[in-house]
Amino acid sequence: MGNRIVNNIFRANTGYVVEYQYSNVVNSIVESDYNNLFTSGSFIGMMAL
Repeated sequence: MGNRIVNNIFRANTGYVVEYQYSNVVNSIVESDYNNLFTSGSFIGMMAL
């Protein structure tokens, strides 16, 4: 069973609000819904390999 990221408020004054790390685990994040993301930077999220 994977992780569920739901109903959250994330704020970053600089940098990324969310950074996902690469994982070999199947379905490591199964749901990401109803989140409020805010940043004063240029990017909201990043997928790190």
